[in-house]
Amino acid sequence: MKIFLMITICCLFLSCNKDESEIRITNGISFNTNVYLFAKDINGRDLLNPSNPHAFMQNDLKYFQILDGKKVEILDVSQYQIMKFVNKQDTIFCLKLGCNYINYIEWSKGDMDTLECTMNTSHGLRIETASYNGKPLEFTNPYNLWHGFTIVKNH
Repeated sequence: MKIFLMITICCLFLSCNKDESEIRITNGISFNTNVYLFAKDINGRDLLNPSNPHAFMQNDLKYFQILDGKKVEILDVSQYQIMKFVNKQDTIFCLKLGCNYINYIEWSKGDMDTLECTMNTSHGLRIETASYNGKPLEFTNPYNLWHGFTIVKNH
């Protein structure tokens, strides 16, 4: 019986999710502030796919948020990471961001974009609308991701 109890406790401990940017629950209210950006060039090529010679690379990206009125670089890579999704038809890459109201993505030296989000607090904290460089974004939902947006960059 002791062995069963120890195995159960170990399994529960190992199953804990350390990624706090996913869905957080506080006082029974859920928080989901992730945004998934799908970046394409004007010819439709995936700019986050590392096999594309013109792709943006994780090591070159910088991510900033406005915190307490100041622009702060986010150094925790789990808050801005390139992710790979595969289905039967294709493989697609996206940039997952743990978002705040005002966010800056530095794709490369001299190439910085702004992502602004409005949050809905009626049923927890969720992103309601988003704009990219001042233009409204339409939710696109490949791979059933909440808050998925496709952007087109001249790169």
